[in-house]
Amino acid sequence: MELRTYESLDRAWLGLRTIVLLLCATGIGAVIGWMALALDAPQPVSTFQAAPCRVCGVVELVRELDASTRPPEINWVEGGLGARPADYRLSSGRVDTIVLLLAALGAASGAVSNAPAAVYETAVRLEDGSVRVLRESSVPPWKPGDRVKVLRGRVEPLS
Repeated sequence: MELRTYESLDRAWLGLRTIVLLLCATGIGAVIGWMALALDAPQPVSTFQAAPCRVCGVVELVRELDASTRPPEINWVEGGLGARPADYRLSSGRVDTIVLLLAALGAASGAVSNAPAAVYETAVRLEDGSVRVLRESSVPPWKPGDRVKVLRGRVEPLS
């Protein structure tokens, strides 16, 4: 009778092993099928698009302005455009008077050079089609065709 008990246990273990083996084979097949579907599936397309750069553009023109095309400057000492500091009527505050006096003394003492400084003009066509014209006192490193951005009234490299 004990022999039959062991035979029934062996059959139970054999059945259990067969079921586990079939379940593992089914699981492996399912994983392989999912991997095949994942590899063949088209990649999702991103709907996010970067906003156009509103300050980016291309340098169209760089030129030095000569004295005839330069914007007029106020020169109080030589009687250029505008009035002399004494002709300005400001509020009765002492600070305004002191500032005007110091400006006049600085210009009269030669602190302000009478030699015309070079002015350079850079025209940048932005991506929206508008053109920004900026003036600088130093030679700009840009040449026509360079990609730049205009920030706070200054031309900067596009990085």
